[in-house]
Amino acid sequence: MKSKYLLLLLPFTLLFTTECRSHREVISKVYFQYSGDSLLTGPRKRLAASFNETGIQYWKKGNYGKAAENFKKSANLGYSWGQYSLSLCFWYGKGEKKDLNEAIKWILLAANQGNADAQNHLGYVYQAGVGLEKDYLKALKYFSKAAEMGHVEAQGSIGYLYQYGLGVDPNYEEARKWYLLAAQQGNATAQGSIGQLYAAGLGVKPDYKEALKWYQLAANQFYVPIYSYLGDLFKDGLGVNKNYVEALTWYKKSAKSGNARGMLQLGLMHEYGYGVASSYTEALKWYKEAYERGELNASVQIGKVYEKGLDGIPNYGEAIKWYRLAADKGSASGQYHLGNCYYYGRGLTVDYVEAMKWYRLAVKQDNPEGALGLGLLYGEGNGTEKDCYQALKWFLLAAEKDNSEGSYQAYKVYYYCLTDTKNAFKYLTTAVNQQHPDAIFELAEAYYLGLLGLSVNIQKAHELYVKAAESGNILAKNALQVKGFNL
Repeated sequence: MKSKYLLLLLPFTLLFTTECRSHREVISKVYFQYSGDSLLTGPRKRLAASFNETGIQYWKKGNYGKAAENFKKSANLGYSWGQYSLSLCFWYGKGEKKDLNEAIKWILLAANQGNADAQNHLGYVYQAGVGLEKDYLKALKYFSKAAEMGHVEAQGSIGYLYQYGLGVDPNYEEARKWYLLAAQQGNATAQGSIGQLYAAGLGVKPDYKEALKWYQLAANQFYVPIYSYLGDLFKDGLGVNKNYVEALTWYKKSAKSGNARGMLQLGLMHEYGYGVASSYTEALKWYKEAYERGELNASVQIGKVYEKGLDGIPNYGEAIKWYRLAADKGSASGQYHLGNCYYYGRGLTVDYVEAMKWYRLAVKQDNPEGALGLGLLYGEGNGTEKDCYQALKWFLLAAEKDNSEGSYQAYKVYYYCLTDTKNAFKYLTTAVNQQHPDAIFELAEAYYLGLLGLSVNIQKAHELYVKAAESGNILAKNALQVKGFNL
């Protein structure tokens, strides 16, 4: 079963964000000459290049007006770098009034001369739909032109399009090919993206050691977005020995660098006491900082902490406030937890119809817990007529997403409602393999009593009772005493 944290794939960072060259970097150093400048030769080209270089020097000093003046002279002579430099003045409103239409005009002129930075930027414009209508095929076209000249960010962006199926069919092998081209040039974002493919098993067999290798390459370049994913590997012992101290180190580095996901993970470490003393107060601090940084899932965690109670007494009012905040913003987890508050009457009047509404919204986002909620409503006939087949449908949907409770509930419907022993045994053993304590107890009972088509096997039953008891199942502990077994 893949780590729930590693399924949050890291998107390739686009132009003018963390990894790619910012306007400060682009203009404050001499460009890598990707362009052909087909319109210029001889003295005219040298003059245009000189104006562009003078503009760069003014830009370094913060004199954007003089910089734009020189870039304009270079651009009007037909020099692609002058055109691209001028486009960035309009793009960022430095030395010229911010004007995306004017910026794109000059980007196009530079791109059509074969300037790879301009082509890459144009790809970004079409991918993001900034200044022009979003068009993934045109984005791919311009990224490809730049990538053919070895443009590292363009190569990574092509990988991103293939990974997420933007304008093309999803193709993880093709994505990895393009990421590798960028990664081999030292691009930290591409290195992190390759690590994500290996961690999630996309286009390759899951390989956490390979993921670790690529994560570390990116982290060695101080690529902040990957820090929290490195922490996940150490926390869960994936590809490396479990090490909470090392996990905390990476989460702290991530959080202190302003990364919202790192803050969320650091909050989880404090909430559950992984490598530190459990502290709801400390967890809340990090969750709230993560939420302020835009991490919507942090609001769900805040709600869960209040539902547990900082002093052991649940504060349902605060919990509902945070669940509803997340739910209204489209968080599937927030929708599920708000549904639970209606289902169980936690701070709200029991309302099965309202619970069903929120569970259905969660399910629309492929949330397996929402499917569990719907299954329980149909299985128990709450807010609707009791319907074993509808209950089974939703439990199976959860089970398909590796949800152990979904597997266990599917077993119960097959066995107790539909008397289908074959499928009951199938889903019970699936839940047991997923370490579901109640399922382990049920299988122990089956071996002890000879149920589900099994022959009586006292030794096997004993082993399973012990395993269930160690997992916290109360009935298993009682069974061991009643049946005279030793724990």
